[in-house]
Amino acid sequence: MAEIFIAEEQTTLGIKRLVALKRIRPEFEQDRTFHRAFAEEARLSMRLAHPHIVTVFDVGEVADIPYLSMEWVRGRDLSTLLFDEPMPLEPALRLLTDVGEALAYAHTLGIVHRDVNPANILVAESGVAKLSDFGIAKAADTRGRTTTGHLVKGKYSYLSPEQVRREPLDGRSDVFALGIVAHLLLSGRHPFRRATELATLHAILYEPIPSLAPSVPTPIAALVSRALAVDCEQRLTARAWLDGLDIACMDARVLRSHEQVAAIVTSTATTVLARHKPAPNEHTR
Repeated sequence: MAEIFIAEEQTTLGIKRLVALKRIRPEFEQDRTFHRAFAEEARLSMRLAHPHIVTVFDVGEVADIPYLSMEWVRGRDLSTLLFDEPMPLEPALRLLTDVGEALAYAHTLGIVHRDVNPANILVAESGVAKLSDFGIAKAADTRGRTTTGHLVKGKYSYLSPEQVRREPLDGRSDVFALGIVAHLLLSGRHPFRRATELATLHAILYEPIPSLAPSVPTPIAALVSRALAVDCEQRLTARAWLDGLDIACMDARVLRSHEQVAAIVTSTATTVLARHKPAPNEHTR
């Protein structure tokens, strides 16, 4: 729906900074449905002010095309830090804590993200994780629930059972997606992804959660299982997730430092550069 550019913004005081500029893709510019969705994202995003949520600075229009001016996070999104092996426990839990804090805050404002997945988790060079893209987020009604409408929204392999069933949602839907991210970080494998979207949705609803390795402390494995409960009434809230992580990390004497995450961001960037380094005399071929 949207595309993002890095731009230089100058304030009224002449101060310049780099920002991420988000605008509707050209092929959707004439579709007023996308304009309304973009406006809703802007409305919700401007309510959010949290160190683990990407900040929206400004909203405007140029030639009737809306845009968002947002914080540019110098780093990588989490999907680029994932390989077919578990992430070390301590940095993984640091990331999961950061995102849990972002969700707990958004949920206190009645906002359900509805699209938590690695591509929407930005990891700065400092190791701090920030949740981005509230493009399909929705404010809850007075009962704390959002409606799903007739379309299943969000990436299929990170949908909660309630989203698959098109039921009303609350913050626990986001916790299910966070549980999938947690399992992926701690195992190196997506617990539900299958060969087809239909098979993936079936796995989310009906198949058992794969066990984590014995090296994952039992209290943390139990937290992930509770986050992935099919029945949302049995599932953790974001605040309970954070409280459980605090207790489990204290009991297991697990440190959660941003420096450990920063080291992974740096090493991954170095690996990517090495993979794309031209061979000797390649430019002459």
